[in-house]
Amino acid sequence: MIGPVSKALEAELRDLARAYGIVVWLDVEGTYTTFADGLADRAADGEFDIRVRRFRGSYLEMMLALENDLDQRLPLIVHVPGHNKESIKQTPLLEVYSAGRAHERNLATVVRQAALGLAPPDAIDKFLAGEVTVEAAAAWLASPARVAVRREQRAARGQGARGAVRPLPAPVRRRLPAGRREPALHPGRAEPAIAGPSETSADKHPRRSTCKDIVDRNLVATSWRSRTSFDLTCVRMLPHGTR
Repeated sequence: MIGPVSKALEAELRDLARAYGIVVWLDVEGTYTTFADGLADRAADGEFDIRVRRFRGSYLEMMLALENDLDQRLPLIVHVPGHNKESIKQTPLLEVYSAGRAHERNLATVVRQAALGLAPPDAIDKFLAGEVTVEAAAAWLASPARVAVRREQRAARGQGARGAVRPLPAPVRRRLPAGRREPALHPGRAEPAIAGPSETSADKHPRRSTCKDIVDRNLVATSWRSRTSFDLTCVRMLPHGTR
Protein backbone atom coordinates (compact mmCIF):
# COMPACT_ATOMS: atom_id res chain seq x y z
CA MET A 1 0.00 0.00 0.00
CA ILE A 2 1.43 3.36 -1.06
CA GLY A 3 0.50 5.99 1.49
CA PRO A 4 1.90 9.28 2.82
CA VAL A 5 4.82 7.54 4.58
CA SER A 6 5.84 5.57 1.48
CA LYS A 7 5.57 8.64 -0.73
CA ALA A 8 7.70 10.68 1.67
CA LEU A 9 10.39 7.99 1.79
CA GLU A 10 10.44 7.54 -1.97
CA ALA A 11 10.73 11.27 -2.59
CA GLU A 12 13.54 11.60 -0.04
CA LEU A 13 15.55 8.69 -1.47
CA ARG A 14 15.03 9.86 -5.05
CA ASP A 15 16.26 13.37 -4.28
CA LEU A 16 19.34 12.08 -2.47
CA ALA A 17 20.24 9.66 -5.29
CA ARG A 18 19.93 12.39 -7.90
CA ALA A 19 22.02 14.76 -5.81
CA TYR A 20 24.82 12.38 -4.70
CA GLY A 21 24.71 9.49 -7.20
CA ILE A 22 24.96 6.68 -4.62
CA VAL A 23 22.87 6.46 -1.46
CA VAL A 24 23.89 3.85 1.11
CA TRP A 25 20.69 3.38 3.08
CA LEU A 26 21.74 2.17 6.54
CA ASP A 27 18.95 0.35 8.38
CA VAL A 28 20.46 -1.05 11.55
CA GLU A 29 17.20 -2.56 12.84
CA GLY A 30 15.94 -3.74 9.45
CA THR A 31 12.83 -1.59 9.82
CA TYR A 32 12.66 -0.80 6.10
CA THR A 33 13.47 -4.27 4.71
CA THR A 34 10.00 -5.06 3.40
CA PHE A 35 9.60 -1.56 2.03
CA ALA A 36 13.02 -1.72 0.32
CA ASP A 37 12.10 -5.04 -1.30
CA GLY A 38 8.91 -3.54 -2.68
CA LEU A 39 10.75 -0.45 -3.88
CA ALA A 40 13.32 -2.62 -5.69
CA ASP A 41 10.51 -4.54 -7.41
CA ARG A 42 8.87 -1.30 -8.48
CA ALA A 43 12.18 -0.05 -9.85
CA ALA A 44 12.58 -3.28 -11.85
CA ASP A 45 9.09 -2.78 -13.28
CA GLY A 46 9.85 0.83 -14.21
CA GLU A 47 7.52 2.31 -11.58
CA PHE A 48 10.41 3.90 -9.66
CA ASP A 49 13.12 5.69 -11.60
CA ILE A 50 16.12 4.89 -9.36
CA ARG A 51 17.77 1.48 -9.28
CA VAL A 52 17.66 -0.23 -5.85
CA ARG A 53 20.14 -2.86 -4.64
CA ARG A 54 19.64 -4.81 -1.40
CA PHE A 55 22.19 -6.44 0.84
CA ARG A 56 20.69 -9.70 2.11
CA GLY A 57 23.65 -11.38 3.80
CA SER A 58 26.04 -12.19 0.94
CA TYR A 59 28.78 -9.60 0.41
CA LEU A 60 30.01 -11.41 -2.71
CA GLU A 61 26.61 -11.31 -4.34
CA MET A 62 26.23 -7.69 -3.35
CA MET A 63 29.61 -6.66 -4.82
CA LEU A 64 28.95 -8.51 -8.09
CA ALA A 65 25.61 -6.75 -8.47
CA LEU A 66 27.16 -3.36 -7.72
CA GLU A 67 30.08 -3.78 -10.13
CA ASN A 68 28.00 -3.11 -13.23
CA ASP A 69 26.00 -0.37 -11.51
CA LEU A 70 29.12 1.54 -10.51
CA ASP A 71 30.50 1.35 -14.06
CA GLN A 72 27.31 2.90 -15.47
CA ARG A 73 27.49 5.80 -13.01
CA LEU A 74 23.71 5.95 -12.68
CA PRO A 75 21.85 7.06 -9.54
CA LEU A 76 21.71 4.13 -7.15
CA ILE A 77 20.17 3.24 -3.78
CA VAL A 78 21.84 0.50 -1.72
CA HIS A 79 19.80 -0.78 1.21
CA VAL A 80 22.02 -2.23 3.95
CA PRO A 81 20.13 -3.58 6.97
CA GLY A 82 21.98 -4.54 10.16
CA HIS A 83 24.68 -1.88 9.86
CA ASN A 84 25.28 1.67 11.01
CA LYS A 85 27.93 4.22 10.06
CA GLU A 86 30.58 2.51 12.17
CA SER A 87 29.95 -1.17 11.55
CA ILE A 88 29.80 -0.83 7.75
CA LYS A 89 33.39 0.37 7.74
CA GLN A 90 34.44 -3.14 8.74
CA THR A 91 32.79 -4.76 5.70
CA PRO A 92 33.61 -5.14 1.98
CA LEU A 93 31.01 -2.45 1.34
CA LEU A 94 33.36 0.24 2.67
CA GLU A 95 34.35 1.34 -0.85
CA VAL A 96 30.73 1.84 -1.88
CA TYR A 97 29.97 3.54 1.42
CA SER A 98 32.88 5.94 0.98
CA ALA A 99 31.88 6.79 -2.59
CA GLY A 100 28.26 7.56 -1.74
CA ARG A 101 26.08 9.34 0.74
CA ALA A 102 25.11 7.56 3.97
CA HIS A 103 21.43 7.80 4.83
CA GLU A 104 19.73 6.88 8.10
CA ARG A 105 16.09 7.67 8.80
CA ASN A 106 14.10 7.15 11.97
CA LEU A 107 10.70 5.75 10.99
CA ALA A 108 8.94 7.44 13.91
CA THR A 109 10.05 10.83 12.57
CA VAL A 110 8.73 10.00 9.11
CA VAL A 111 5.37 8.91 10.55
CA ARG A 112 5.04 12.06 12.67
CA GLN A 113 5.65 14.27 9.66
CA ALA A 114 3.24 12.30 7.45
CA ALA A 115 0.51 12.32 10.14
CA LEU A 116 0.82 16.04 10.81
CA GLY A 117 -2.66 17.52 10.53
CA LEU A 118 -4.28 14.10 10.09
CA ALA A 119 -4.24 12.95 13.70
CA PRO A 120 -3.87 14.65 17.11
CA PRO A 121 -0.50 14.32 18.87
CA ASP A 122 -1.83 11.87 21.47
CA ALA A 123 -3.12 9.54 18.72
CA ILE A 124 0.26 9.67 16.98
CA ASP A 125 2.06 8.86 20.23
CA LYS A 126 -0.30 5.95 20.86
CA PHE A 127 0.37 4.50 17.40
CA LEU A 128 4.14 4.89 17.73
CA ALA A 129 4.07 3.12 21.10
CA GLY A 130 3.33 -0.15 19.32
CA GLU A 131 5.24 -2.04 16.65
CA VAL A 132 5.75 0.41 13.83
CA THR A 133 6.41 -0.55 10.22
CA VAL A 134 5.94 1.32 6.97
CA GLU A 135 3.06 -0.96 6.09
CA ALA A 136 1.35 -0.50 9.47
CA ALA A 137 1.73 3.27 9.21
CA ALA A 138 0.20 3.24 5.72
CA ALA A 139 -2.78 1.23 6.98
CA TRP A 140 -3.24 3.53 9.98
CA LEU A 141 -3.15 6.69 7.87
CA ALA A 142 -5.59 5.08 5.41
CA SER A 143 -8.17 4.47 8.15
CA PRO A 144 -11.61 6.12 7.68
CA ALA A 145 -10.90 8.72 10.35
CA ARG A 146 -7.67 9.87 8.67
CA VAL A 147 -9.29 9.82 5.21
CA ALA A 148 -12.16 11.96 6.52
CA VAL A 149 -9.68 14.53 7.82
CA ARG A 150 -7.93 14.70 4.44
CA ARG A 151 -11.28 15.19 2.68
CA GLU A 152 -12.21 18.01 5.05
CA GLN A 153 -8.87 19.68 4.45
CA ARG A 154 -9.29 19.46 0.66
CA ALA A 155 -12.85 20.78 0.92
CA ALA A 156 -11.71 23.68 3.11
CA ARG A 157 -8.98 24.61 0.61
CA GLY A 158 -11.47 24.43 -2.26
CA GLN A 159 -14.05 26.51 -0.41
CA GLY A 160 -11.44 29.12 0.39
CA ALA A 161 -10.51 29.40 -3.28
CA ARG A 162 -14.16 29.63 -4.39
CA GLY A 163 -15.09 32.08 -1.65
CA ALA A 164 -12.42 34.62 -2.49
CA VAL A 165 -13.96 37.93 -3.65
CA ARG A 166 -11.97 39.49 -6.43
CA PRO A 167 -12.42 43.07 -7.64
CA LEU A 168 -13.90 43.57 -11.09
CA PRO A 169 -11.45 44.47 -13.87
CA ALA A 170 -11.00 48.18 -14.50
CA PRO A 171 -12.71 48.17 -17.96
CA VAL A 172 -15.79 46.58 -16.40
CA ARG A 173 -15.88 49.02 -13.47
CA ARG A 174 -15.81 51.99 -15.85
CA ARG A 175 -18.94 50.71 -17.60
CA LEU A 176 -20.91 50.55 -14.35
CA PRO A 177 -22.90 53.50 -12.94
CA ALA A 178 -21.03 55.62 -10.43
CA GLY A 179 -22.81 54.07 -7.46
CA ARG A 180 -22.25 50.49 -8.61
CA ARG A 181 -18.53 50.50 -9.33
CA GLU A 182 -17.98 47.65 -6.84
CA PRO A 183 -21.06 45.37 -6.87
CA ALA A 184 -21.46 43.01 -3.92
CA LEU A 185 -20.42 39.47 -4.73
CA HIS A 186 -21.53 36.42 -2.78
CA PRO A 187 -18.71 34.02 -1.79
CA GLY A 188 -18.88 30.79 -3.70
CA ARG A 189 -20.92 32.26 -6.57
CA ALA A 190 -19.67 33.18 -9.99
CA GLU A 191 -19.22 36.85 -10.77
CA PRO A 192 -22.19 38.33 -12.64
CA ALA A 193 -21.62 38.46 -16.34
CA ILE A 194 -21.84 41.94 -17.80
CA ALA A 195 -22.82 42.05 -21.43
CA GLY A 196 -20.67 43.94 -23.89
CA PRO A 197 -21.91 46.87 -25.99
CA SER A 198 -23.18 44.59 -28.77
CA GLU A 199 -25.01 42.26 -26.40
CA THR A 200 -27.15 44.56 -24.25
CA SER A 201 -30.90 44.09 -24.17
CA ALA A 202 -31.33 47.73 -25.19
CA ASP A 203 -29.70 47.01 -28.56
CA LYS A 204 -31.94 44.01 -29.16
CA HIS A 205 -35.15 45.73 -28.01
CA PRO A 206 -34.90 49.54 -28.40
CA ARG A 207 -36.79 51.48 -25.72
CA ARG A 208 -39.59 53.82 -26.73
CA SER A 209 -38.79 57.48 -26.26
CA THR A 210 -40.33 59.07 -23.20
CA CYS A 211 -41.56 62.61 -22.93
CA LYS A 212 -38.31 63.61 -21.29
CA ASP A 213 -36.36 62.11 -24.17
CA ILE A 214 -38.41 64.06 -26.66
CA VAL A 215 -37.96 67.28 -24.77
CA ASP A 216 -34.25 66.74 -24.24
CA ARG A 217 -33.56 65.79 -27.84
CA ASN A 218 -35.89 68.44 -29.34
CA LEU A 219 -37.81 65.82 -31.37
CA VAL A 220 -41.13 67.59 -31.19
CA ALA A 221 -41.54 68.20 -34.94
CA THR A 222 -41.07 64.55 -35.93
CA SER A 223 -43.12 63.21 -33.07
CA TRP A 224 -45.99 65.67 -33.71
CA ARG A 225 -46.28 64.69 -37.34
CA SER A 226 -46.10 60.92 -36.74
CA ARG A 227 -48.49 60.90 -33.74
CA THR A 228 -47.15 57.36 -33.02
CA SER A 229 -44.98 57.80 -29.97
CA PHE A 230 -46.01 61.26 -28.84
CA ASP A 231 -48.59 62.44 -26.40
CA LEU A 232 -50.13 65.88 -25.85
CA THR A 233 -48.74 65.73 -22.33
CA CYS A 234 -45.27 65.97 -23.85
CA VAL A 235 -46.23 69.15 -25.69
CA ARG A 236 -47.14 70.83 -22.44
CA MET A 237 -43.63 70.05 -21.16
CA LEU A 238 -41.97 71.89 -24.06
CA PRO A 239 -41.03 75.58 -23.95
CA HIS A 240 -43.55 77.82 -25.68
CA GLY A 241 -41.12 78.59 -28.48
CA THR A 242 -40.88 74.95 -29.58
CA ARG A 243 -44.55 73.83 -29.46
